Amino acid sequence: MAQVLLGIDVEIIPHTGVGVFGREYYFSGGVQREPLGAFTAHSGLPVHQTLELGRTSLPREVFDEYCDEVGAARFSADAYSLLENNCNHFSNECAQFLLGVGIPQHILDLPRAVLASPMGQMLRPLLEAMGRPLNASLGHGDAAAAAPPTQPSPLPQPPYTPPAGVLAAVRAEEEAAAAARSAAGAG
Repeated sequence: MAQVLLGIDVEIIPHTGVGVFGREYYFSGGVQREPLGAFTAHSGLPVHQTLELGRTSLPREVFDEYCDEVGAARFSADAYSLLENNCNHFSNECAQFLLGVGIPQHILDLPRAVLASPMGQMLRPLLEAMGRPLNASLGHGDAAAAAPPTQPSPLPQPPYTPPAGVLAAVRAEEEAAAAARSAAGAG
C-alpha cells in the first residue's frame, strides 16, 4: 500500500526504545521507563527486531539523570512530532549517550524519505495530526509530562538481556508487519 501511495516501500513504521539496566526507556507521551516487556504487554505491539548495540559502563543513576534532562529539554509530550522528534530520535540520542553509537540510520531516515516522496508533503498534515494521539496512546498520555516517570510493578525480565547491555527494540506499528506475522504463522 505504501508503495502505491508514496512511491517508496515502507515495510514497517518503527517504534524504538532502549533496553538497559533491566528497563526499557522510550519516548511516548514524554520519556518513559518501564521494566523490559511492559511496553509490549500494554501496547500490544510485538518486538519486530532486537539489536544488541553493546555494553555501557555508565551507572543507571547517570543515565536516569540524563533521561530526565533530555526529557525536559527535548522529549516532553508537547515536543513530540511523528516526523521530526519521535521515539526513534530519543532512542538514537540515548544510544549515543550510553555507547557512542546510534540506532540504524535507515530508521531515522524513514520520515525524510516519506516527506521526499511525491505524496509525502501532501500527507504531512495528516501524518502529524495522527502522531499526537498515537504518541499518547502508546505512552501514558499528556499526563506523563507533568508526572514523574512511571515505574510500574516489575515484570519478569527476558533472558536475553545482559545486566548493562543496550538493546534497541524495534517495534512494528504497521499492518504489513502484522500480515507478515500471520503469513509466518500459517506456513
